[in-house]
Amino acid sequence: MAKIKIDGLASAIEEVLRDYSHVTQEAMRHAVDDTARDTVERLRETSPKQTGDYAKSWAEKETGKKRAGSYQKVIYNKAPNYRLTHLLEKGHAKVNGGRVPAQPHIAPAEEAAIEQFERELRDGISKGV
Repeated sequence: MAKIKIDGLASAIEEVLRDYSHVTQEAMRHAVDDTARDTVERLRETSPKQTGDYAKSWAEKETGKKRAGSYQKVIYNKAPNYRLTHLLEKGHAKVNGGRVPAQPHIAPAEEAAIEQFERELRDGISKGV
């Protein structure tokens, strides 16, 4: 451990905080990328497959919000299949009466993504990326 004179204490603390900030931002970026990629794969595997088009159209993209310390990705279903997400997840009424049962696949993927993101972020920060 290095000895620091009182005159250099502020700059030493500043340097440590700057390094920690860099480590946390990199850990967050890795956790977001890995979680988004894995969630898309999970949704492709667990989505209902009649023709397979709906399951294949899951994708991820980085959002346009560019701010310091901010990095976001959104997971979505491409056109024209995005219209089916709510109907399949929650079920819907039939034309001639009755209901089509729900096929939950988004909520379980979301729960798994939250757990994975938190775990990867903690691991990344503790390891220092």
